[in-house]
Amino acid sequence: MSKIKMEMSERQYEKLMELVYMGNWLVNAHRNEEIASYSEMEQFVFSKYEDAGFDEYVTYDKEDDFYELTSEQKEKVHRYIKEFEDYNLWEELTYRLANRDLLQELGPVGKLQQKDIERRLDLAEQYENEFIKNGLKNVKVNKSN
Repeated sequence: MSKIKMEMSERQYEKLMELVYMGNWLVNAHRNEEIASYSEMEQFVFSKYEDAGFDEYVTYDKEDDFYELTSEQKEKVHRYIKEFEDYNLWEELTYRLANRDLLQELGPVGKLQQKDIERRLDLAEQYENEFIKNGLKNVKVNKSN
């Protein structure tokens, strides 16, 4: 396997560290067993922090042979993750509710017709407008016993 060499500025390396951290977080944060190749890549990228003079960005635990972003850097990066999670919550909720309502209207169907797709978009827009105006204030969950 051939090796790839890259040269980058300190700013580019900083962004690479952030991207690798977010990518690994996206892939592994919700898992009981992580996908090691992503964590290994994160460790590889972070291991170059001294070469870049980034002591304030990464800490190294010699005992565990483990690199990680400092708490300040994690806080900075988690702002982006939080923005994504907030956006994704409303998008997913909007389209899942629209899909549910469409299925209730149509019953089980094979392929959706164009008019059905347009109806789903209308439903999604109604939910989107409701969530923009009221957030979750009007959302009710019927609990079954």
